[in-house]
Amino acid sequence: MLAFSATVSIFSKVVLSYLISNYYVVPGFCRESALQIWSYGKWIVLSSVMGFLLLGADRFLLSFNLDAETLGIYAIAAFILVSLKEVVSKFFIRVYFSALSHLQNNDGDLNLYYQKSKSKIDAILIALSLVIFLSAESFIGLLYDERYIYAGFILSILSFTILGKSSEVVLQLLLVKGNSKFVAFYNGISVLVCYAILYTGLYFYSFEIFLIMFVIFELIRYISSIFIEYFFIGKFCIDLKKLCFGGILGLGTGFCANLLFLSMSGVIS
Repeated sequence: MLAFSATVSIFSKVVLSYLISNYYVVPGFCRESALQIWSYGKWIVLSSVMGFLLLGADRFLLSFNLDAETLGIYAIAAFILVSLKEVVSKFFIRVYFSALSHLQNNDGDLNLYYQKSKSKIDAILIALSLVIFLSAESFIGLLYDERYIYAGFILSILSFTILGKSSEVVLQLLLVKGNSKFVAFYNGISVLVCYAILYTGLYFYSFEIFLIMFVIFELIRYISSIFIEYFFIGKFCIDLKKLCFGGILGLGTGFCANLLFLSMSGVIS
């Protein structure tokens, strides 16, 4: 039903764009343009499919192994985390990708802009991870009763998976440069590694090890993105000062947020 609603919404936008346009346009077909779009777009479609499989890997594997109660508690933490990740992804796709495309199309210094912005984005992701790590349990305690307090522990551990979003920044750069085939290949390898690591942690060890393996996988993605940057740009885009600033900012903000949530919980109770 959700997929159908999204399809109707997109179709309605297309129809309205024709109705309100000041220009008279008619549907047409250009074979050369279609071949050009397919030669580039097929890898983007494949990459999107791999991204979908990667996004739901944890919940897909857990659904076959956890009981309904534990899975429900995990879903609470996963929903909060996925919502934050979606906000980050939307920024990369709609804002950052547009900025990179503008520089590429107008002969701007794309690599220089990327190098300056990438370190700032990494610092923000580190700060966000630490804020969630320090305040997750008190935040869950504010929203739910003590039966769901374990969701706070899960959220605090999974908070560091946000660092894996840094790899999406690199992938946006590669798409702008026309390396969609490499992006599809990278996402495909990521799916295989993700399912292998999470399956090993869940079925051969325990749920807690599964959480740790999930974090390890995202850290692997983050580290691999650093070397991909070096391969395509010829330089490591790491600024230790900005990363340290992000860490300090995250620790301070997370500590304050934790105190705020605890005080609010005390007032409510």
